[in-house]
Amino acid sequence: MTTTTSTNFNPPFADLLLECYSRIQIRPTGLQQMHMRDALMSAQLLMVEWQTKPSWPNLWKIQELTIPLVQGVATYSLPSTTVGILDYFVRTYDVGDPVNVAVLFTTTLNSTSVKINYPNHGLSVGSWMSVVVPVSIGGIVLQGFYQVVTVPDANDITVTAASAATSSVSGGAVPIFTTTINSTGVTVTLPNHGYQPQQTFNVQVSTVVGGVTFSGAYTVQSVPTANTFVIAANVNASSTVSGGENSGLAQLEGQVANSQPQDRTIFPISRSEYSAQPDKVAQAYPSTVWFDRLIQPTLTFWPVPDGDGPYVLHYYAMTQSFDVSLTGGYTVDVPWRFLEAFCAGLAAKLAVKYPPPMPNSMQNMIQLAQAAWDGASKQDVEETPLYLIPGLGPYARND
Repeated sequence: MTTTTSTNFNPPFADLLLECYSRIQIRPTGLQQMHMRDALMSAQLLMVEWQTKPSWPNLWKIQELTIPLVQGVATYSLPSTTVGILDYFVRTYDVGDPVNVAVLFTTTLNSTSVKINYPNHGLSVGSWMSVVVPVSIGGIVLQGFYQVVTVPDANDITVTAASAATSSVSGGAVPIFTTTINSTGVTVTLPNHGYQPQQTFNVQVSTVVGGVTFSGAYTVQSVPTANTFVIAANVNASSTVSGGENSGLAQLEGQVANSQPQDRTIFPISRSEYSAQPDKVAQAYPSTVWFDRLIQPTLTFWPVPDGDGPYVLHYYAMTQSFDVSLTGGYTVDVPWRFLEAFCAGLAAKLAVKYPPPMPNSMQNMIQLAQAAWDGASKQDVEETPLYLIPGLGPYARND
């Protein structure tokens, strides 16, 4: 017995369409333009139906995606093609001792790329580094963890900022605290800071200005300008003076070379569970997440990610199927094992529009489609053991 030894069977949608029409007794010579239009719409809707069936998910549409988490940022937008999420885990990296350096960041107009002078950094492309003290440069503020994009030399790296710079400039500024004698009111100068009243401003490096020690979290009291905001110190200042956080120096941390990341599972919660949290701005390791299934889906973390990262969320998302097309010889976005189910399902939908003669009634086509789907979907599973573990614990009763 001789076989082809090939496994290339994956006909384009146009060929599958001829098969579907043949099943309802419409031959290729009888096809008209309206048949093509009707079939294309039915095929698109069939793909939608498959991603909303109770046997969800379709394993071939699951992807592992990542989101770098930013300190103090709770909510992140997902691609609009996200249908659902199965699992989440957060990956953390070891970082070395902080290094204080002169502030020398470089931005380029309308670019998110930022060059950072980090002497003897020892980092490589893909490593993580942290800007501990916020640095304002070129109309944007950098703080938190960033992945190294390029390494121009031993003393410089480039990272990607969250937004594009509004000017091309080198240098940068850290927060400057201005105290007033016998007052707890403190003006913080940080160009283009982006803070709003009642948000939390974190002082990562303990700094003494005007007899006041600034360290930890402060609530923004007011925002006089885009470059200044006001916080309240814990004690009255002993003098009227200005001073920069960390003595005006940038503080950077880099990932330890050859360190192994650690993964921890986090758990999904519902809208009701999230709304029940009393302090939605509390920062800590993000242990729960709420998936809001909007047209543009979002993920909201609680607690809000803190500065002990870097944290990178990894999640397994089922994504939307690719569109079906009659042109260009495109195939259908399904695996080989689902081709029969696709043909049977599309033939059933076309039978509703073009009822076939007996004995191939519309009802028969629907039954054949269901049988084909049942057979294919039973193969679309992960074969893993099932463990049932009883919840055993002590039992006590106080009489």
